[in-house]
Amino acid sequence: MVGSQIREIREAMGLRISDLAELVGVSRPYLSRVERGSRNATPGLVQKIDAVAAEHGIHSTLSETIGIEDETVRQINRFLLDPKVSEAKKAAIRRMVHVLIRME
Repeated sequence: MVGSQIREIREAMGLRISDLAELVGVSRPYLSRVERGSRNATPGLVQKIDAVAAEHGIHSTLSETIGIEDETVRQINRFLLDPKVSEAKKAAIRRMVHVLIRME
């Protein structure tokens, strides 16, 4: 179930498996196995995918689905999806999230 949700999110972002794998710091074969359900997604991977989805303007509830979303992730998602927040501020948050994903 989680694997198919990851695939749907990836496709909604218009990314190939290799693109998303690079963005979240895993190998393409690993991500492919997760999408097919032959490997389990780690909580860290799920949180990274949610963050990348938010960077692409897509609200993902994947973390909520497996029960790991915390208040920080919810706040970032609300901020990025808020039409009142300027695109410059959203871009700054996206850059920070991207740096944090790379550091983990």
